[in-house]
Amino acid sequence: KFKIIKSILKLIMLRYLFENTKSIGIIGHQNPDIDCLSSIFAIADISSQLNTDFQIYLKKPLPEKYSFLNYANHHIDLEIKSNHCKFISVDCANYKRLMHHPDPLKLINIDHHKSNTNYGSLNIVDISSNSTSQLIFKLLQNQNLHISKDLANNILAGIYADTLSLQTKNVNSEVLRTCSKLLRLGASLEKVVKNLNKISFQNLKTLGKVLLNSKIHKNYAKSRIHGDLNKDHLRISSYYLNQIPNTKMSVLMTENKKGEVRTSLRSDTISVHELAKKFNGGGHQTASGFEYKKLN
Repeated sequence: KFKIIKSILKLIMLRYLFENTKSIGIIGHQNPDIDCLSSIFAIADISSQLNTDFQIYLKKPLPEKYSFLNYANHHIDLEIKSNHCKFISVDCANYKRLMHHPDPLKLINIDHHKSNTNYGSLNIVDISSNSTSQLIFKLLQNQNLHISKDLANNILAGIYADTLSLQTKNVNSEVLRTCSKLLRLGASLEKVVKNLNKISFQNLKTLGKVLLNSKIHKNYAKSRIHGDLNKDHLRISSYYLNQIPNTKMSVLMTENKKGEVRTSLRSDTISVHELAKKFNGGGHQTASGFEYKKLN
């Protein structure tokens, strides 16, 4: 009962902050994925509904392939220029991984990761949600806010991507009911699938390198390549590496010219999140990662 009361109070506080704050800055984690971007744009939609000025911040221009998301064409700044009253961070488990670092006392933290460190002045963290997009859908319903066709499409994209096309273990009846509601609200599964499953020629070449370099060691598959892979390269390559039969885990290591190594862990049977934590990384139980600098 105490947890329920506490959750309700947090939602009341969040609504109050939206309605009584002149300006909000919206941020996510470094190298944002679809769930992070969908959540950022959903918060922008909520801000607009509640007549609160907002500004979206990223570190790099948004790739063209994400232009199908609502608010993707809204003005996006790459550096924080305004002294906003509040900042909202989405889909980020710890303060260090944020793409920008505002004053924590001004920060509202909305996330679904089990490893979240509650770094904000207000923390709305729900580990029962399979994605931050699903958590925001719950917030929208709880506060009786309007969910337009475009907003429903954004949320569906976030859920679909973060569950690896509805294939992860945390896809339960609630997730499917949420997707059903979003479709009834006008979201297009065809549009989401078509845009998220596009594979560019470069992605195919990268996938070829990953598979060519792959090896099986005991009960896990591994591959290591050189190159600064983007989020799509990692997602697609890690997915296929993890499909090799009779393996419990896959490890994909990519090294850039600076000697920075990004390691992506995937498994359907063991908690790779615990392994990633040992190297100051994070993520989900079945999909996590960490980075380190190679020593000379």
